[in-house]
Amino acid sequence: LAIGFCYLTMMKYERRAGKKTADPTEDLKKARTYFAEYETLLRKRAEGEIHDQGLDLALSYDDFKRRKEIYLKRLERIEEDIKSGRAKR
Repeated sequence: LAIGFCYLTMMKYERRAGKKTADPTEDLKKARTYFAEYETLLRKRAEGEIHDQGLDLALSYDDFKRRKEIYLKRLERIEEDIKSGRAKR
């Protein structure tokens, strides 16, 4: 999952560059940082140092109905905890 996270985050900063602020420097710096981490993780994966544990599940539609129900309940619980003051900040 970390590989996908790095990839999506680097794309986010690439696309955001120059839009959120007039100076794209900081966003492009972040894009380069996430790209470097993405490259490292891909290399480690190719060398067998890391595995895609959980990636198949994240990209699979199998059993999605059950996972959706669990996730939406979790979001409701988080919302209730925040609104009631039970959430740790």
